[in-house]
Amino acid sequence: MKKIAITIFVALLALSAHAQRTETEVLRIDTLDVSYKTRYTSSFWSNFYIQGAFAARMLCGEEDYHLKFFDRIEPGFQFAVGKKLYPAFGIRLSMGGAKLVGWNTGIPGLYPGRDSWLNSSEDPVKHYWESKGVDTSKGYRQDIAYWEINADFLVDLLNAFTRYKRYDDRWGLDAYLGMGLVHGTKWHGMPLSNKVSFRFGAIGTFNITSRLGVNIEATGALLDATFDGEVGKGRQIDSYFSGFVGLTYRIGKQGFRVERLITPESYAALNNRITKIRRQVEEESTRPDVIQVVEMAGVKNLLVPSVVFDSGKLTFNEELQMVNIFKLAKFMTENPELNIRVIGNVAGSDKDLARKRAEKVKDILVNRYSVSPARLSVTVDDLRNHTDAEGLMNSVNFMIAQ
Repeated sequence: MKKIAITIFVALLALSAHAQRTETEVLRIDTLDVSYKTRYTSSFWSNFYIQGAFAARMLCGEEDYHLKFFDRIEPGFQFAVGKKLYPAFGIRLSMGGAKLVGWNTGIPGLYPGRDSWLNSSEDPVKHYWESKGVDTSKGYRQDIAYWEINADFLVDLLNAFTRYKRYDDRWGLDAYLGMGLVHGTKWHGMPLSNKVSFRFGAIGTFNITSRLGVNIEATGALLDATFDGEVGKGRQIDSYFSGFVGLTYRIGKQGFRVERLITPESYAALNNRITKIRRQVEEESTRPDVIQVVEMAGVKNLLVPSVVFDSGKLTFNEELQMVNIFKLAKFMTENPELNIRVIGNVAGSDKDLARKRAEKVKDILVNRYSVSPARLSVTVDDLRNHTDAEGLMNSVNFMIAQ
């Protein structure tokens, strides 16, 4: 009876159009192999979100180490629109900017403004900073005003490694790669420039509600070394790093519809199998569900069936195992003169887990089925020398007390 119930349950799961797992699975129903895949779908207008964040940015050019560390950090901002394409990945478009600060020694690179002053004595940058009382004999401070537009591809690391079971969880962690266009404006002597950047970063999110979250983000961007106005640097690159603190707000409908795909041949085979199982269930339903008293491996008065727990855990499949506990409660009601030993089996050193399993079964019998606790005693049985130790080690058995 129990085997038939398990088979029906698995078959119905395979036919369900709404599943909770997402990898390709193979179920075996007797001699019938059924392969099926799961996909997530959503409408185009679902799973959108917007982000706004304040930034701290630092330019890392060829000569910027001449500046003190904290003098190189400048504030900025970012605004983004993103969409989850799948529970494990998405895309995002963002724009941002403000200022970056750098330094140029003039050797070996040049700090060009226009050809008109490269060959003359007029240096607009030097003129600007000398008016502020800044010593430019060993180099120039660079003030760079810029804007950027970026496109990123994001991977939800927590969902990707937990089979999408935590899509609505409190925490999120995304890594991303992307490209951007960085526009440096003509400001404070800096030349106009447009550069393509390559981006990488990570976002950590704490979801305050299902709509609103707080996010912390770290980003790096790599671009051509002439972005800061210096030339003659060969194939070197400039980079700038950003740290963000901001908010994420989810717009409109969120979540995905889960669909399990089964071939028509498998669907027909499952229907035939279920019809056969139903006939078997009808035949079995006429037989009484009773506890059997057996002798096994020299042990007398052993009651069958037992309660099987998940391997190494204090949990069991309630749909299947609660039936066995009910059978024992019914047996004890019909035989009020008998006392029962609740035996937690162990095949090693974890006797504490075996005892907790037995106590859990006893508590269910007492609290749910009103069996007198005086009729139940809990013991632990070491199965290391038992001929069927492997099959019994995760179970709780019952025995008539002598």
